[in-house]
Amino acid sequence: MKRFGRTGLILVLVGGVAALAVAAVAMASTTKKSASVQVCVLLPDTKSSVRWTQFDPKYIGAALKKANVTYSMNNALNDPSKQTAQAQACLAAGAKGVIEVSLDNGSASAIEKLFTSKGGWAIDYDRQVTGGTAAVYDAFDGTAVGAAQANGIIAAMKAKHTYKPSSIVAELWGGQTDQNAFWFKSGNDKVLNPLFKQHKLKKGPQKFVPDWDANNAATIFNQMLVKTSNNVQGIIAANDNIAGAVTMLIGRFFMILPMLAIAGNLAKKKYVPPSLGTFPVTTPLFSFLLISVILIVGALTFFPAWSLGPIVEHLLMQSGRLF
Repeated sequence: MKRFGRTGLILVLVGGVAALAVAAVAMASTTKKSASVQVCVLLPDTKSSVRWTQFDPKYIGAALKKANVTYSMNNALNDPSKQTAQAQACLAAGAKGVIEVSLDNGSASAIEKLFTSKGGWAIDYDRQVTGGTAAVYDAFDGTAVGAAQANGIIAAMKAKHTYKPSSIVAELWGGQTDQNAFWFKSGNDKVLNPLFKQHKLKKGPQKFVPDWDANNAATIFNQMLVKTSNNVQGIIAANDNIAGAVTMLIGRFFMILPMLAIAGNLAKKKYVPPSLGTFPVTTPLFSFLLISVILIVGALTFFPAWSLGPIVEHLLMQSGRLF
C-alpha cells in the first residue's frame, strides 16, 4: 500500500477518480437518464481540523472540475448517520463513486458497499476503512509526517536552548479510530525513542486525543501539566487543531500569572480598621461615582469616532453638503 505527500495526494486522487469516472460514464451511457452527480465526496467534520472546511473542499473540487467530473461535496459534521444519509442522497442523484473520509469503520464500510454493490466504486481518502470495499486508499506518508514533527520540535528546543537531558517532551497523538494517528506516532517514536533511551531528552506524558478534538486535547494537556507540575519543554501535537488547543492553554498563563501576583500582594496586606479616611464601597455615593466613571470612559472611547464619522456627516448634510 502506498502513501503520498501533499502534491501526490491530490494528483493520485484525481487520477483514480478520472479512471473510475470513465467506467462510470460508460455504465451511464447505457441508460437514458444521465446522472446529475458522478462523484460523492464525504468529508467528516468541521472540528478535527480546519482542512475539512478551508482546504480539502476547495482543492478536491478544483481537481474534479478540471477532470470534467460532476460531484456533490458534503460534510457530515461528525455524525455517521448524517454521512450515510448524504451517501444515499448522492446515489439517488446518480453518483457512481464515493470519495470518503470515514467517521467510524462500521458506517464507512457500509457506505462503500452501498456504491460497490451497485457496480460503483469507492476511494478511502486520508482515513483507511478496514474491511471496506474501496479500490484505492489515498493518504499522506504519515510516518514521514510524524518524523518531521519530532525533528521540528528538536530544532525548536535547540534554538531555545532547552534541548537537554532534563527537558520533558509530551506527545498528543490523534484519534485512535484513525490509522493516521498511529502512523504519526510511529514517526514520532522513530525520532524520539532513541533520544529517550540515550537520556538526551526525558519522555513525558503521551496520549491519544479522541476524535482529534480541540476540547479533548485541552483537557488532556491540562492533565499533563498537572502530572509534570507544569514542567514541559517540548510538545508534539498531531495536527493543527490539537496544536491550537495546546497554544491557547499555554497562552492563558500570561494572563493568569499577573492576576495571581496581584491577588497574592493583596492577600499579604494587613487588615486596617475603618477610620475617618476610609471610603466605604457600600454607599449610594460609591455606586454613583462608579457608574459615572464607566459612562465617562465609555464616552471617551466611542465619542471621537462618532464625532469624526456620523455626527460630522449629519451636520454637513444639514448645511447642504452631500457626499
